[in-house]
Amino acid sequence: MKTEDEGFEKNFDLTILPVKKTEGGIKILKEVSPILPDIKTGSCCAVVSSPHNGKSNLIMNLLCRNAFFRDSFQDVYIFSSTSKTDQTCKRLHEFPNFCVYDHFDDRVLQKILDAQSATPEEERGPIAIILDDMVGIKQNSLFHKISCSYRHYSVSLLLYSVQRLKQLPTIVRSNLGYAWIGKVSPTELSRVSEEFAEDFGGEENFERHYRTTQNEKYNFLYCDRDRQPPKLYKNFGPCLYSADN
Repeated sequence: MKTEDEGFEKNFDLTILPVKKTEGGIKILKEVSPILPDIKTGSCCAVVSSPHNGKSNLIMNLLCRNAFFRDSFQDVYIFSSTSKTDQTCKRLHEFPNFCVYDHFDDRVLQKILDAQSATPEEERGPIAIILDDMVGIKQNSLFHKISCSYRHYSVSLLLYSVQRLKQLPTIVRSNLGYAWIGKVSPTELSRVSEEFAEDFGGEENFERHYRTTQNEKYNFLYCDRDRQPPKLYKNFGPCLYSADN
């Protein structure tokens, strides 16, 4: 004799199924290395390092070299309070599809997003938004809120560059899929480890792998938290840790 629950389960299939997607993600302009952040699905990233230890150099490599993301975006929008004084970033002004702003204005960012929204999705090109040296930005700024919705605007790459991870509010940190950790103090390493280490075998394991990357200047521990399994790299290879090992 069937129970009431058994009859209910037979008549109503309440299995949680994935939604069938009608499009294949953000349109891409070229294929890139699978080690790099996935710009087809959209990537929220952070570069964390103390001053004068390679943050700008890494960003220049990512944006300007063919092996990385050069020619991957229809437009690149860079907000940097030091864009006029940082010698490393001067080349950014040479690229015709790069727009560089030396101040953070929510209204400017909103206009960029509005322009993306006004373009039909099938015609909308991928864009990158780089937010460098964010100091004194309000917690409720659009520059932080966008970390929740950037994919809806075909933002393929959203990248924050900071000296300390906690400069980014919780809303941003919870959406970070990728991070590069450069030279930081032991106190800052502890804070980063507390935030990320759960994906990488615990704090002791995370900090041990970090230390192996710091034998040369401008090296980074690259954390891929977005893909499965999560992985740690020294710069962009070799792989130091994979969560499935």
